[in-house]
Amino acid sequence: MDPRVIFLTKEEFPFVTFGRTQLRTVHASVDFDNEAFAYESVRRLADKGRRNLALLAPPAHLMFCKHMSDGFRRGVRDFGCAEVPFGNVDLDSLLQDIFKEGTRWPFESGAVDGFVAGSASTGVALLAGLESVGARIKIDFDMVAKEPTRFTEWIRPEIIPINEDIRAAGNELARTIISAANGTELTNLQSLIAPKFAT
Repeated sequence: MDPRVIFLTKEEFPFVTFGRTQLRTVHASVDFDNEAFAYESVRRLADKGRRNLALLAPPAHLMFCKHMSDGFRRGVRDFGCAEVPFGNVDLDSLLQDIFKEGTRWPFESGAVDGFVAGSASTGVALLAGLESVGARIKIDFDMVAKEPTRFTEWIRPEIIPINEDIRAAGNELARTIISAANGTELTNLQSLIAPKFAT
């Protein structure tokens, strides 16, 4: 539980969080729909015939890890895929450690043919590791990565990008905190920003 949220709620001070919490107390929040991101990523990989999938997720103690993992596992179940454990790295790991994890392909536990990366930088590091041992994107595997800017399409267009609209999030955060300060009912100040897929 976030002590900042508990403190501000107790003091009845208007605030908004970027991300959700596990608190039962209702508070204003704006979040990216990480569950939808992961679910739709699995759908796109399954549409390409990929069946053994691995998720490069956030650290386990963060709420958006739960959301992303829930969406990934629901997609794996719905689209007839299998989840392959990804080792000891997450989105907060050093990029060189993620690169090293990629060099273990096809991994001891199974030949992964689809990856979902929760950020663009970790996706590029993973891809570099995979390619260093001869794996070929779009042939041996496909990858989906979340990105806040048009990053991967410029340097690695083979990665399937999903946009996390940071500008929209900033606008929504500003609107929400103003509404909270004006006394709007907090149950009306909880929003999710949908992922945007390239067409």
